[in-house]
Amino acid sequence: MTKTKRLFFLFFLPCVLLLVIFYTPSGLEDRIYKCYFTIWINLVCIYIVWLLIITKRKIDLFDPFVLATLIHILLFEISPLYYIFKGEMLWFNIDVWDGCIKGTWLSTIGYVSMAIGYFINFKIGSHVSGEIYREKNNNYQDSYLISVENCNDKIMMVSSCIWMFAFLSSVILIVTSGQNLKYMLTLKLSDSANSNELTRSSFQFLGVFAYMMVPSFLYILHFGKSKVFKIIVFYLMVMSFLIRGFRFILVAVIIAPVVMVYLIKRKRPKLSQLVILFIILLLMIGFVGFIRNGIRTGEGISSGFNTDEIEKAFFGNFEIFKTYYGIMKHIPKDLSYTYGQQIFLYTLIMFIPRALWPSKPEPVTRSVITTSISAYANMAGTAYPYIGEYYHEFGVAGVIAGCFILGILLKKLSVYIFRIDIHSIILFSSVYPLILQVLIRGYMPSNFYMILFVVLPVFLLKYIDKTKYK
Repeated sequence: MTKTKRLFFLFFLPCVLLLVIFYTPSGLEDRIYKCYFTIWINLVCIYIVWLLIITKRKIDLFDPFVLATLIHILLFEISPLYYIFKGEMLWFNIDVWDGCIKGTWLSTIGYVSMAIGYFINFKIGSHVSGEIYREKNNNYQDSYLISVENCNDKIMMVSSCIWMFAFLSSVILIVTSGQNLKYMLTLKLSDSANSNELTRSSFQFLGVFAYMMVPSFLYILHFGKSKVFKIIVFYLMVMSFLIRGFRFILVAVIIAPVVMVYLIKRKRPKLSQLVILFIILLLMIGFVGFIRNGIRTGEGISSGFNTDEIEKAFFGNFEIFKTYYGIMKHIPKDLSYTYGQQIFLYTLIMFIPRALWPSKPEPVTRSVITTSISAYANMAGTAYPYIGEYYHEFGVAGVIAGCFILGILLKKLSVYIFRIDIHSIILFSSVYPLILQVLIRGYMPSNFYMILFVVLPVFLLKYIDKTKYK
């Protein structure tokens, strides 16, 4: 570990923790003060966990556990503190803070379980084996160039076909939902569909095919020779996701190419570059959050975008911790554990189109949200973090087991940082930014198919590529 990083962990972060407790808001209710102090204690616990990690392990900037930690802290510590400072305590006009203390401690238990799953020593898929793998392959650039020379045209052709299929799937979904192609391409109000005509498409299942645009675009970006074609593909992809109001996939579209470039060059971004990227993402998240309602209803883009909108959109992604508090408060008291109805059963049946199964049941998450918050919150489409899903399925044991398995899966993903072939690099670059969605939206049926259709093009193109890597 560098001297700068040691100073950051040993001096700067403790100072921040002291400032948080020193500037405790005044006039808090006793129960909210207890929540505030509990959150602070859990921040200290996570800090201690990281002290233990950095003294024993070498951590890469693109390490999935680093991103998972950042998202976890934003969900269960930073955002609750932010809303306490803001005094915005209600969630759909419901007070859910009685679930804070239990929920905060349970989230930290889950985080520790994820850390154990991630850092436990397995013979297959460890950081050490990954580093040795790369060190033994000093001919990394030579192997990589062979792949470019032998399979450039074939990979480019197949990846373009995959991208086109995914894009057309997205277009069909958009059109059958009531929008038109001109509005999708321009977002001009004059070309928009009538908001009263927008409906729920019978082709919702096509939405998962659209995720294949991300890895196939990375292949096009890397192997393609025409800059104009790359720009057109990127623009169409962004607009097709933008009109559906998906912020997380737009984040992935921006982050994935950046990660790919750095992995290929075997470099890591500097602090200044990270700051610039973060600002760009903030602006994008804020803008999409500002216009998403107008886009989804076909009413167009209104004026008034400012820094308040950016702040609102950013923390709005993490405010669903309040739904998680509601789950802690009402399950299993008012609704029994769901025992795998969502993670296992609905994952199996979700992909079946309603056109083929009109009576297909609704996901159990609707009952969970209705009971934990309200029927209105369910209709509004609120969600809850990953630990909330593990808990309402199997209780505390579900949180421990679910987070442990998640840690193992993140560790297996981290091995691809050290692989020498372009397919592994693109697989990691495509999946890595989706960790955000997996942790923020604890909905296994959707997350499973999202990851599945992101990695499928990579496996197909790797099979087509006959280059042998040492």
